[in-house]
This record gives sequence, C-alpha cells and structure tokens, in this order.
Amino acid sequence: MLPEPTLGRVPQLDTAAEAAVWMARLKSDCRLPETEAAFRRWLEVTPDAQFLFDEATDVWEMLPSAVPTRRARLVSPVMSRRMALVGAMAAAVVVTVGGGVYAVNLRPVVYETQKGEQRSMSLTDTSMVTLNTDTKLSVRYSRNRRYVQLERGEAVFQVAHDLSRPFVVETRNQRVTALGTVFLVRSDPTEVQVALFSGKVELRAKQKVSASNGMILKPGERATVREGMTPVVDRPPSDVIRAWQRQEVVFSGVTLAEAVNELNRYSRLQIVVADSGVASLKVAGVFQTGNSEAFVRSMARIHGLKVRQSENVIELTR
Repeated sequence: MLPEPTLGRVPQLDTAAEAAVWMARLKSDCRLPETEAAFRRWLEVTPDAQFLFDEATDVWEMLPSAVPTRRARLVSPVMSRRMALVGAMAAAVVVTVGGGVYAVNLRPVVYETQKGEQRSMSLTDTSMVTLNTDTKLSVRYSRNRRYVQLERGEAVFQVAHDLSRPFVVETRNQRVTALGTVFLVRSDPTEVQVALFSGKVELRAKQKVSASNGMILKPGERATVREGMTPVVDRPPSDVIRAWQRQEVVFSGVTLAEAVNELNRYSRLQIVVADSGVASLKVAGVFQTGNSEAFVRSMARIHGLKVRQSENVIELTR
C-alpha cells in the first residue's frame, strides 16, 4: 500500500489541483489524524484556497458514485497529480446538471483603489460593492457560491438575494457568509471589522471547519476580531461607520495617534506625531478625508502645536 502524500503543499500542482487533492484526503475514511490540521494550515497560507476547495467538493459530489471515496488513501504523488488534474479540469469548464448549464469561472476579477480613491460597481448578479481608499479585492462566481477575497482595505457590500448561492467574503483569517444583506468588511494588518446594516451574516475564523463555531451578527452590530482573541461586538452608529462614503471621518475621544492613522489612509501627504505626549491628546469632531492640511491646522489651533511640513510629510510637535 502506498503512503499518503506529505501533508503540506502538494508538489508541482497549482492551487486548483491542490484543492482537489485536499478534498479527496478529507473525504477518505482512512485519513491520517494530522490531515485536518495540515488542511487548516494550507487554507491559511494559500490564496483563494477556500473557494477552490469548495469548487472541488462540488465537482466531486456531481461525479458518479462509482468513484469510491476510500481510494484517497491509495494515492501516490503521481496518482494525486492525475486525480487533481481531473478535478481541476472539471471545476474549470462548463458544467451541465439537471438540464441547466453553468459557467464555473475560476479566474478572479480584481478591483482596486489607490490612496484617496473610492469606487462603486455592480457585480454580475446585480450585487453592489463600494471600495474605500487603498482597497483590493477579487471576485469569483460559480454555480453554487459567490466569493470575494478582500486582500486589504474596506468595502460595503449590498448583496443580491440568492438562496442557492451564498455570498462569501474572506479576509486573511476571517470568513463572512451572507444572503440578501448589506454589510461592511474592513481588513487591517492587526484586525478585521465586520459591520451589519441589514439582513444577517455569519462570521467565522477561516481555518475552522466545524459548522458550530460561527458568530451570527444582527443588524446594527459590529464585530472586531484580532488574531487569537475572542471577537468584540459593539453597536456604533451606522452613519459613523459609513462616514467615509461621504468623504468624512468622525472621531469621538480617540487619541491623536489613532486619528492620524485613520486620516493617513486617505492621503499621500502623511501626518507624523513622534512625541508620545502629543500622540496621546484627545480628538473629537468631523473631518474631511484627503485634507490632511485642514486637520493639522485644526489640531495646531486647539492644542497649541507646531507644524513642520516637508514635501510628503507634516509633523505635529509641541
């Protein structure tokens, strides 16, 4: 009997083919104890892994029952490549099921904004998405799901209702699943925020495979998730969360350092606060995005600060 291939990235395969191999491993009655842990690691480090794994699973379930699941334990690296190629090919072509013809597009459509730019667009199912500054996401639609990978930044999604195809947004480590819903997702280096305005969404850690560990958000709630920590849920005013759609930011008692970090997202002219005492000053008010000079003038006047400006930097000091 040939051993199961090494539980890591499958050599010489693209991601779609790897997904087919992982699907076969997980469906095997004789999978190794460490298979699920290795699969979770693969999901965490591989772009588009969840979408392609789901597609491979759909194709597998459409195949005739003559293909036995337990064959997975006999797969050698060579056999894996052959089986994965079949799965990848099947997932990439037009599929005919029950008299219907469905195009399965495994190539993503990429949308991106630069600093200070915002964009709104209609997706192929009439869902609407609005991208905030410095945001990048990719969109893939298939017969069974609508999938968005948010690489960085922030976006509001107004999802067209389709019970047969859940709308899924993934960040680096979180997965949001919705039906007919309006919600926001923001992915920063240290945390992910999900705010629900209407409908219902489920939030879960991307590497979790159990169906019992998701968090259901209610309209008006916002979940903030940091790596390795329990999500924190609050209910901020929606007009504050969505102020950027009016080209504004709203601060209520945040530190100057926090306010500067937020405003720097919208402008190539960066504000710098090196003094810790200055950085801890409190800020409240409504400010225009992309207008760093106006914010700096306001802070200098209110707190008696000095301003020093070079070509692309404004520094606030005592």
